[in-house]
Amino acid sequence: MHSYVAALVLLAGYSAAAPATTPQLPDFNLIYDAPTPSLLGPPPVGGDQTSVFDVASALASATADVTTVASASSTGTAVLNGKRGASTDTASYGAPTSSSSIYTTPSLSSSSPVSTPTASTSSSISGYSATMVAPPTATTCKAEPAGYGPRNLSVTEFQHNVLFTLDALLAPTPRGYVNTFRNVNASVEANSYLGYYNLKSYDTNLCAQHCDNTTLCTSFDIYVERDPSVNPTADICPNPDAITNYKCALWGSSIDKAAAINYGQYRIDFHVVIAASNGYEKTNSTTPASCPGWKPPTNCGGAISASGWHLGSNFFPGPFDPAICAAYAEAQTSYNHAHADSSGKYSPANMFNAYMMKKNGIAQGTFCALFTTILDKSFGSFTGSWVGSDFFGVETSWTYALAVQDSGIVKR
Repeated sequence: MHSYVAALVLLAGYSAAAPATTPQLPDFNLIYDAPTPSLLGPPPVGGDQTSVFDVASALASATADVTTVASASSTGTAVLNGKRGASTDTASYGAPTSSSSIYTTPSLSSSSPVSTPTASTSSSISGYSATMVAPPTATTCKAEPAGYGPRNLSVTEFQHNVLFTLDALLAPTPRGYVNTFRNVNASVEANSYLGYYNLKSYDTNLCAQHCDNTTLCTSFDIYVERDPSVNPTADICPNPDAITNYKCALWGSSIDKAAAINYGQYRIDFHVVIAASNGYEKTNSTTPASCPGWKPPTNCGGAISASGWHLGSNFFPGPFDPAICAAYAEAQTSYNHAHADSSGKYSPANMFNAYMMKKNGIAQGTFCALFTTILDKSFGSFTGSWVGSDFFGVETSWTYALAVQDSGIVKR
């Protein structure tokens, strides 16, 4: 466990303008202790992969995680428009980032592995770059999906291919997107992975279309990969002929060069390598979907810091998805209502703050904070902080207010 986290954050340079109370910091232990999604990027085997993120399971996880009553130290409404009460702060933590997400629905592929987030309960998050893929049990060399690029290139020829370099350097930036990195020899790995497509050419506009039509997608990584023509086996075909795949990987967060950490791997004796990796994102120009029963989202820049009205927090590794926070908020209110005190009072979640948390520039997942009252963007003071050698930054921070505010009193 990381019980020392809060102390390290405060020692790392927190400054405040005479706050009335201790500033509300995200519980970084939730992130450190979160389970790692089963997929952090395109697997080295197989063709197109869609519907990696299981929305239904994510919502069920958010609901099932509520097993205790939560309460806030303050009651009543907040004074808005920057006139804060005694339970808030005016902290300055670091350089902010601001972005958002989209919510549309792709088709479900039953043959594709599904990554399901759960509430934070176990080991720390890390990348999945492997140096060796375990030998398959098959005794024949099964053909891999045919690539559309050059064939039989050696590792050296592939890594120094001028055409791949030109593809990356001359590729147009699709309308509505921003280019975040170009011509890197590694692909992105992050918890926010949504799936990928094999393309017939290095086509950024087609890749953008796939992103636009995919649930929660706000960025993509297009790159060229040297793959085996057949599935390598240790005894029959340990190092088969090479093919070239143009891959379009989709992400439910912004991506930048810091997240390009997959340089390839060995599949038995075959060396998979990557070239011409470009990243594109549209988080700053996208508003997340509305959630039923809640007012349209409001961009608040940083994460809300209002300890007096804070009802609780949870973290869900994966793409940015405010619907998870809505399910969590509704479940917490329902549980509190069912366990009201003897006077019939309970603490309702009348607003939630959903934001993407990044660790050292790499997307981790959706952080959900619940509040008993509506708070405006003047409370969005947390934008990032150091925890030891790790920097946690906030992007895509939005608040949702309950359409019909809950009084917190059981009707009898």
